[in-house]
Amino acid sequence: MKTLLKHIFLSAIAIGATAIFCIVPSGCKPRTLSTGIHTSTSAGRVIRANLDGPGFVQLKGDSAIVSTRANKITIERERVLIDGTELAKLPAAATEVEVTVAAGQLTVTADGAAITTKLPIKSLGSVFAP
Repeated sequence: MKTLLKHIFLSAIAIGATAIFCIVPSGCKPRTLSTGIHTSTSAGRVIRANLDGPGFVQLKGDSAIVSTRANKITIERERVLIDGTELAKLPAAATEVEVTVAAGQLTVTADGAAITTKLPIKSLGSVFAP
């Protein structure tokens, strides 16, 4: 019986140590708690969203809406809007548009070429905030 309890105790310590050294981030710099990569196709164009928090891509006609906790980024055929306000023009012939939201910064690329960067955008806050 003592051997079994000793084995259970040592297993619990090993699991706890693994959690501390492998899961808990090192350093004092704030880290992203959640990462989401979402991909959709709208009117023959691939829309990819790399988000540092919860979000999704919704197709609406020939447009795609990338929704985060704080913003709605609309990808139309020839322009990008953030919360309904035009942010940048897009090449109509672009076949892949990537939207990245990380650390309060929005970056949009079309076919790998940078279209715009906006800093800061509304804070996403904690993924655990109400």
